[in-house]
Amino acid sequence: MGVSEEKKLKSIAFDLDTKALQKHYIKGDWHNAYNDIEAFLNKQSFNHTQGSVYDSTTKFSDYELGDLIDKMCDEFDWFPQSVKSIRGYDQPLMIDYTQQVKDKITLQELSLKNLKIKRKTIK
Repeated sequence: MGVSEEKKLKSIAFDLDTKALQKHYIKGDWHNAYNDIEAFLNKQSFNHTQGSVYDSTTKFSDYELGDLIDKMCDEFDWFPQSVKSIRGYDQPLMIDYTQQVKDKITLQELSLKNLKIKRKTIK
């Protein structure tokens, strides 16, 4: 598949070489580089999802995503030297099952309460 001009919700995933980051990040503690990246991407309509994965809240073409990554390299001179890999991709259809799992907690608590009530009435 080639590069597309069609705008879609995008995700960015990257892996940094922490040894290179420690060498090239000169603004204090190198761990702050991750905060810098998050702040930058938040301003560009991306939300931190997990680890080093960010999801866009607005649509981008592949070209626009490439431009955004170039802009990030210009913003952070340590970034190009510290990147092991960086990938952009179209967000897949995602179904959030969080509430379903949270509801299980409530059901488990209710079952436990019912079990305790049954034990009390049996005694």
